[in-house]
Amino acid sequence: MKVLLISAGLLGALFILTHPLPDPAGTYTKIEPPAIDALHAEVRAQEEISSRLVSPGSARFAPAITEERDKSTWSVTGQVDSQNRFGALLRTHYTCVMKVMPTGYWGDVNCSTR
Repeated sequence: MKVLLISAGLLGALFILTHPLPDPAGTYTKIEPPAIDALHAEVRAQEEISSRLVSPGSARFAPAITEERDKSTWSVTGQVDSQNRFGALLRTHYTCVMKVMPTGYWGDVNCSTR
């Protein structure tokens, strides 16, 4: 019975969130996508590199060099220290090139390591 009530409540909340009330006066404010800056680019690169590490919890990123190549392309170059399978600390150098989609969100992220 509790599962049925919880399921009904979740479905009701989902319906309310996906079907907003009409706005006849046009008073809703349009929400713009977040502005992309160097900090956002560096964090996105760190997320991508962390996903490739054997031990992402041990990762310690050094400050990176972030460049805006043009209005929709960012390049991030840096290094990270993290543990390998044997627990030894290794330093990895990386470069990530990222595109910002017309929607204002990240698109392709291409990273190389050495």
